[in-house]
Amino acid sequence: LVGPVLVGGVADALGYRASLLLPAAALLLAAFLAPALRSSSVR
Repeated sequence: LVGPVLVGGVADALGYRASLLLPAAALLLAAFLAPALRSSSVR
């Protein structure tokens, strides 16, 4: 029982972190890509 519980807890922790980090990473990526896309669309 300890193995699956530990694995589940680690997976939950990683999932929680990913759910927090992925939107932040997406926002950063969008912030970096938006100016490049705008400048390329202007040209």
